[in-house]
Amino acid sequence: MNTTSKNQGLEVYFTYLLFLLAILIAGYFGFRALVTQANWANLNLYLLAIAAAIASFFSPCAFPLLPSYLSFYYGLQENNKANALKLGLSAALGVLSFISILALSIAIFGAAFAKGFSITQAGSNNLVLAWRAIVGILLISLGFAQLKGWSWKPKIADALAYNTRPQKGQNSQASKVLFLYGFGYTVAGIGCTGPILAGLSLTAFSAGGTTASLTAFAIYAIIMVLLMLLISSLVSLSHQTMINKLKSASATIKNFSSFLLIIVGIFNLYSVFALSSFIQLLFP
Repeated sequence: MNTTSKNQGLEVYFTYLLFLLAILIAGYFGFRALVTQANWANLNLYLLAIAAAIASFFSPCAFPLLPSYLSFYYGLQENNKANALKLGLSAALGVLSFISILALSIAIFGAAFAKGFSITQAGSNNLVLAWRAIVGILLISLGFAQLKGWSWKPKIADALAYNTRPQKGQNSQASKVLFLYGFGYTVAGIGCTGPILAGLSLTAFSAGGTTASLTAFAIYAIIMVLLMLLISSLVSLSHQTMINKLKSASATIKNFSSFLLIIVGIFNLYSVFALSSFIQLLFP
């Protein structure tokens, strides 16, 4: 193995990872800026919709999952630009699907329905906490599976485990995997996303009724989709670079990506079993 080439590969991988983390940190402070606003009604509705989307995407409930995107993408074999766009759109469609379901639920059941999913207040929603625990366990399991090179195709859990882990040479399922990632990413963030979208809906309806609410949601959805496409493009670019030029570092990068999945899974479990510390650490 060429040591210089391997070191270059690792440098590129960690450069992309640090760049991704810098985006997440900036997005998190955007979240803090929005949720500390005393009166949303004083803000321009459309700027509020944009800010709400950014805050939702980078909320503390979800953003720790984004670095694991590198690990999901790493196992895929589709490397040309058309496929990269297709995969990014699949993840974005997953995001759009869930927030559409949530918005429809708010329209039917009212804003209190979405606010009830909050995990940042006393009496946090147990269903949301249970889901976060499931996501944490799944990520830890996927990390160990990738680290050990297991095929993960058990008879009973085939749909849950095998179909959510990208397998080399199985390009047909890549779009489905990343759709599920985008959908699951947004579900994982519902403890923060629900109250934000509920607040946006109430503010928009008060400002201009149904038309304003629909317009605000459309802007919110577009920004969420564009952010997922941005992250997907960044990850795709790093993946393309590593495959084409830096193969000698692939084993080390794969192992690190596996550990990254495990760390993110542990953080998710921490947010469930040490909720008060999680809130004190990340919420203003």
